[in-house]
Amino acid sequence: MIERCLNCIRLVERSLAVLLFAVMLVLFFMNIAVRLVWPSLSIQIAWAEDAARLAMVWGIFMVAGLTLEKGRHIAMTSLVATFRPAIRMAIRRFVGGGGALFFGYMTWLALKMTLFVFKAGQTIPSMNISSAYIYMGAVSGLALLALRYALEIANPMDPAEAPLES
Repeated sequence: MIERCLNCIRLVERSLAVLLFAVMLVLFFMNIAVRLVWPSLSIQIAWAEDAARLAMVWGIFMVAGLTLEKGRHIAMTSLVATFRPAIRMAIRRFVGGGGALFFGYMTWLALKMTLFVFKAGQTIPSMNISSAYIYMGAVSGLALLALRYALEIANPMDPAEAPLES
C-alpha cells in the first residue's frame, strides 16, 4: 500500500516536473526568439517571462521530494551507518517524524501566506492572475515532502540498503 502510494507520488512529481521545465524552456526560447526576430512584438509576450518564472518555482518544489528520496538532501550517514540495523531504522523513523512535523508546519505557513495573498488581491500584472499561484507551488511541494516523511515513519528505508545510481 505504501509503495503504491509512493509510486503514484513519484509519477505525479516526475510528470509535473518534466512538464513544467519543458514549458519554462519553451517560454524562455520563445521570448528570446521574438525579441531577436520581431522586437516590435515583444510587448505582446511580456507575460512569457512571468509564466516561465511561475513554472520554475512550481518545478523546483515538485522535485524536492524526488531529491529527498534519492538522498540528495543534506544527510549525515557516516555515524548512522556504524549502528546496528534496528537502531538505524529507529533513527530513520525519528527523522521521518521530525521531517513530517517540520514540513507539515511549513506547509501550513505557506498555505496561510497563499490565502493572505489571495485575499490581498495581489496580481501578476502581465498575466492578470493572482500572485498566490506562485505560493501554491510551495504549498504543493512542501505538502508532498511532509507526506514522504510521514510514509518514512511507516516504512523506513535503510540508507545503507539504498540503491546506488550509476
